[in-house]
Amino acid sequence: MKKISPKVLKYTRLTHRYLSYICTGILLVYIVSGFLLNHYKEFEFMRQKQEKIVDYVYEVPENKLDFTAEQAQKIMRDLGYDAADYKRFTLKDGTLSIVGANQLVIKIQTGSKQAYIKEIHRPKFLTALNQLHRNPNTTWTIFSDAFLLLTVIVIITGLLIVPGKKGVFGWGGALVLAGVLIPLLIYWLAV
Repeated sequence: MKKISPKVLKYTRLTHRYLSYICTGILLVYIVSGFLLNHYKEFEFMRQKQEKIVDYVYEVPENKLDFTAEQAQKIMRDLGYDAADYKRFTLKDGTLSIVGANQLVIKIQTGSKQAYIKEIHRPKFLTALNQLHRNPNTTWTIFSDAFLLLTVIVIITGLLIVPGKKGVFGWGGALVLAGVLIPLLIYWLAV
């Protein structure tokens, strides 16, 4: 293989170095949020769940068309919650479910004189980190694609920096191949 000129090698190293610094910061955020997302059950502080049953009389309509968002917001206010936190409602099989912010769910069943209320509170910072993995909007898609491109450049420049038997056409290439095969093997064994 043709040797890389010293000038190209110099700029390859500089590109690799500075893009690696940027990518390291982004990766640290992804690592922390990914770890917390994978292990949320082990961290009680991430899911502070509150469940309660309160006395509340409401005649649940049989048909979804007979119920409105305004009525759902009134129920929220009656139960001490901010109507501005209202998101949506469902009415199915005699059970009215009202969903609000902070994973609030209010359920009222036909004929029942009680309301079941469940809320899950999470620290806002951890919720924001968690949202990064769920692609919240187009801006995040563009940012993620730019990060992907930067990562590819870091990988390519990193592979080109080390020449000869220790580089991509020697042991380095074998390790890259192992790095690709390990997650595929784990996935294949897990499925």
